[in-house]
Amino acid sequence: SFLVLVLGAGMFCVGWFRTFGGIIVTAFIVSTGFHFYETMSQSMVLQYFSYQTAPIVLGKLRGLSALASILAALVVLCASGLGYKAVYMIIGAVVLCFGVACIRMKPARSDLPVQARKITLKKEYWLYYVMTVLSGSRRQIFIVFGLYLLVKKFGFSVTEVTLLFLANNIINFFMNPLIGKAVNRFGERKVATFEYVSVILVFGIYAFTGRPWVAAVAYIYDQFAINLMIAERTFFQKISAREDIVSGTATGFALNHIAAVSVPVICGYLW
Repeated sequence: SFLVLVLGAGMFCVGWFRTFGGIIVTAFIVSTGFHFYETMSQSMVLQYFSYQTAPIVLGKLRGLSALASILAALVVLCASGLGYKAVYMIIGAVVLCFGVACIRMKPARSDLPVQARKITLKKEYWLYYVMTVLSGSRRQIFIVFGLYLLVKKFGFSVTEVTLLFLANNIINFFMNPLIGKAVNRFGERKVATFEYVSVILVFGIYAFTGRPWVAAVAYIYDQFAINLMIAERTFFQKISAREDIVSGTATGFALNHIAAVSVPVICGYLW
């Protein structure tokens, strides 16, 4: 609940600090709240649920996340006339309310294995580490440069980008629960392979297309395909010792974001 409050406070304050330094500070606060919460949320799912149930739960959670993004996009569309400050304050206030509501919740269980608290690298998890690095690299390339391509090359407006977000999250709301079922039916290997092949195709479209609608469809598809990383998380659940779930998830997130920070800088320099 504290992490949700940090996230909400950061969102609430973004509109008040319009200088570059102010945006950096508020973005850091938002990022801290989000990434700590996201790591804890995923590790709890992997601890609390069985191999068959965890993919379903992760899929439903990502579906609910898409629903929240739909509501946020509607707020942006409806309140766009009020300015950025009002939009961030409204969304931040909603998140703060959820954080306050979560204070009363006590999800801890005493029957689970005691978790290791240190971030450590273990050779038996090497494939999971590689997958998280690749995931961090592709995610930031598409989020940073894919959106930049739509705006810079094709001239998409704020409203058009918001509508893209809206369409994408409507699709994800219905499709994400199906991804969890697909992981159970086809296995992590096939789902992850499908994701990686999709990434290659989307990269090619971004590199060579000159048509705005093709780039927009590729962007929507990629934002769906990124949800296939559910397979990456349930793969770790199956190969890890039960007491390593928290530390392994944290290690994976750390490696993911090392790539997520370094790759855009390198690619931006090349650009």
